[in-house]
Amino acid sequence: MLEVDAMGQPVVVEDLDPDWLLALLDDAKIAARVAERSKLRLAAQWCVRHPATTDTGVATWAGDALPGVLHEDESLGGEGTPAVSAFAPEPVAAALGVSTLPG
Repeated sequence: MLEVDAMGQPVVVEDLDPDWLLALLDDAKIAARVAERSKLRLAAQWCVRHPATTDTGVATWAGDALPGVLHEDESLGGEGTPAVSAFAPEPVAAALGVSTLPG
């Protein structure tokens, strides 16, 4: 089985000693964290581009509020986060392959 090390070089996993295997596992852990951070940054930018307004309504955990009524106290992000327009979370969830339904 081939894998790629942190420098982008292919390595044959079966040929690795235990220390190298552990080093590759550590590299994989870091790469996963970098990927998760990237997803969070991209989702945050999506939210910045889709703020809740009286025209769009707001995304809430109970369902999207109707336009003209902003229930920011029930906002999807919770206290301290900016309100996101209704229906803005669905495309992000679809891109990430996750559900928008709570629970």
